[in-house]
Amino acid sequence: MDIEIKSLVKGFETEIFGQKDISKELISKYFDINNIPFIIEPDNRWHMGAGQIREFFTASSGAALTLDLEHAVASKQSGVTWITACGLLKKSITEDELFAQILDKIENLLQSDIPSEDKLFSVHRSIAYALKESAAGQDYTCPVRLTAVVINQAGKPVFQHMHFSFPFYWVFEGKLYSVKK
Repeated sequence: MDIEIKSLVKGFETEIFGQKDISKELISKYFDINNIPFIIEPDNRWHMGAGQIREFFTASSGAALTLDLEHAVASKQSGVTWITACGLLKKSITEDELFAQILDKIENLLQSDIPSEDKLFSVHRSIAYALKESAAGQDYTCPVRLTAVVINQAGKPVFQHMHFSFPFYWVFEGKLYSVKK
């Protein structure tokens, strides 16, 4: 990863992620707002355009993102750079907030069209992780992976697309319903 890309990602961590008041100018400093940039959340919700991206980061205020840039992977070809980096997402959440989030997630799962085995696994995973985190206190920590496409705009790198995911989801996601009992 070259110094310009590292600088872009480090600035993104400190100036945008977790901040309360994010201006359109700050979004345009880090994102290519001329070509409809987008962000995909870990639960596959899309945020398209500068306005929705700004709302996404405003909703994430109070969280801290720390990416491991020493072990990140970057590939550059024809002025486009693809980045993959893992890190930690930290946020302070009360037990009441965590409980409300888990109940909301369970309600959404029960109404979804995924197989029962996947629903059961998702509910179990959510509850187990909530119990683990609440036992450690109000500081909620989870691993996160950032995958992004960076292009050059006016001679400086900016994000075009960004996807946040949880590195551990791929292990069992969609694989339980094939197990026969």
